[in-house]
Amino acid sequence: MRFVHLHCHSNYSLLTGASSVGDLLARARRLGMSHLALTDTNNLYGAYAFCKAAEEVGIEPIVGAQVEFSDGDVVLLVMDDEGYGNLCEILTRHHVDGPQSSCESLVESHRGLIALVRDVEQAGRLREIVPAGDLYIEARADDRGIHKDSVVRDTDVSCRGVVSDPPVHVKSSNEASSTC
Repeated sequence: MRFVHLHCHSNYSLLTGASSVGDLLARARRLGMSHLALTDTNNLYGAYAFCKAAEEVGIEPIVGAQVEFSDGDVVLLVMDDEGYGNLCEILTRHHVDGPQSSCESLVESHRGLIALVRDVEQAGRLREIVPAGDLYIEARADDRGIHKDSVVRDTDVSCRGVVSDPPVHVKSSNEASSTC
């Protein structure tokens, strides 16, 4: 099984991302990744450049965004055209009306999106809205003591599973031009 980053921030994540989409893709290519997700915070500003550059280097792009809802962040990944439209609608509402709860935002706009949720309680609330096949718990390396089987077993959350994916915000200190 190959590793795919599902939570990467570029310099389009204002004040948090440091890597260009080109740097992210070059590093992913060097690591042998076949796919890469771009999930900038509250925007899709880099999506076009990301998709175009990914095509040029032979990596399948996954478009998404980390959305800062009033009840916690959720990474939303686009599965299809309907999902892209729904993500655009969610982000537009976020910028015009301010952050809403994840449940309030996704109740009408969850189709075509995969949700990666870090907070197990938030995932429990979302399970009533987002189909289990499109809802994942996002466990990170800094979540000490979390084991994917116990997360799903010890909570009453029906979801497809657990993904372990550290978010990428900055260039690697090991390689001056690396990004993952």
